[in-house]
Amino acid sequence: MHLRLSLLAAAVTALSVGLSGGYAGHDYIEFHAAAQLLGARESPYAPEPQRRAQAPLRPGTNLGPNEAVGFLPYYYPPWLALMCWPLSLFPYQAAKVIWVYIGFLGLVYAGDMLHRPAGPLSRRSSVFVAVLFLPSIFSVLIGQTAPLVLWLGVLVWHLLQKGRDRAAGVALAWLSAKPTLAIAAIPGMIVWAVRQGRWSLIASSGLMLGAMCAVSTMVLPSWPVAMYLALRRIPLDTVADPRVGATWPLALRVLGFDGWRLALAIAATAVVVVATILMTAWRKGSPAADTLGLGLLTAFFVSPYARFYDYPVLLVPLTIVLGRLPRLAAAGLLWALMLVPYLHLPLIGLLGFRHIEFIWMPAILALAWLTTSGRTKRPV
Repeated sequence: MHLRLSLLAAAVTALSVGLSGGYAGHDYIEFHAAAQLLGARESPYAPEPQRRAQAPLRPGTNLGPNEAVGFLPYYYPPWLALMCWPLSLFPYQAAKVIWVYIGFLGLVYAGDMLHRPAGPLSRRSSVFVAVLFLPSIFSVLIGQTAPLVLWLGVLVWHLLQKGRDRAAGVALAWLSAKPTLAIAAIPGMIVWAVRQGRWSLIASSGLMLGAMCAVSTMVLPSWPVAMYLALRRIPLDTVADPRVGATWPLALRVLGFDGWRLALAIAATAVVVVATILMTAWRKGSPAADTLGLGLLTAFFVSPYARFYDYPVLLVPLTIVLGRLPRLAAAGLLWALMLVPYLHLPLIGLLGFRHIEFIWMPAILALAWLTTSGRTKRPV
C-alpha cells in the first residue's frame, strides 16, 4: 500500500510539473531561502537577507503583489524553515520538485488515513478526493504548506485511534508550523486531552514544541521579535485588499464592516467558536476527531489570515460530517465541494482570483456540522 501511494504521488508530481511548465512549487522560494538563511545563522525575516537569498532563485518567478519589494516574505515559525533545511542542500529546481512531491505525498497519505471503514467512501475514493479537491491541487501547485498541515492533522487522529498518544502529541506540536490554521485545533486538543485524561498527548506535544523553540533560539535567538516585526515591516496582502483572503473576518471587511462594528462582529464570532469548541472538547467521551475537525474548520471563522490554498484542511471536518449524514445528503455535499470550485474557474479567468468568493465552502461545512453534531458515535 505504501509503495502504491508513493508511486501515485510521484505520477501526479511528474504530470503537474510537466504541464505547469516549471511553475509548480512557485511559493517554495520563500522556504528554500529561509532555510538557507537559517543555515547561515541569518534572519529569514529581515527584508535585505530575504531579498539577497531569493534573488538568484527568481528568474522566471512572478512574485505577484510582492514584486515591488523584490521577494516573497517569510512569516512562518523558524522550525518550518529548519525542516526545509535538508532540501536547501539540493539545487533549487530539484528541491522545488521534491517539495511538490512531498505535498502530493501528504495528500495521498492523508486521503488513505481519512478513509473510515463505516464511511461513505472507499479507501481509493478517499485518496482521490484528497488529491482532486481543487484547493489541494492549487495548494501543491503553488508550493504551499496546507497539504502538510492536513497530513499532520489526520496523523494526530490516526495515532490517537491507535492509542499512540505520545506520537500524536509530536504531530500536534508540528501543526504550529502554520499558526493561522492551528489557532483553534491545538488549544482545543489540549482541552480535550485534559478532560479525557490523555496526559501523554499533552506532555509529548509540550516537549516537542519546547524542543522546536529551543533549537530555533539556538540558531536565531531573536526569532520571536523578528517574526513579529516581519508582519509590521511588510504587512500581509489582505491588509490592503481583504478579497485575496478567505476567512470570516476578511469577509466582514469586504461586506463593509470597519472600526468598532468589525471588532464587535469578530469578537461575537470568536465567543461562539470558543464556546462550541470548549463544549465539544470538554464532553466526557467526546471523540478526538470532533475536536480536531471542529478546530480546523473554525480556524476560517477566527483566523485573521488564510487563503483558498489553505482549504485542504477542510477535508478533515468534511470526512466527519459525511459519516453523520444520510447517504444522499452526504453525496450532495461531497459533489458540491468537489465540483462547484471547478465550475468557478472560468470566472477566475475573467475577473481574477478573489479568494473571498470561496468562503461558502467552510460556511456550508459549518452549517452541516452544526445540524449533525448530535449524530456522531465514533469511539475516538
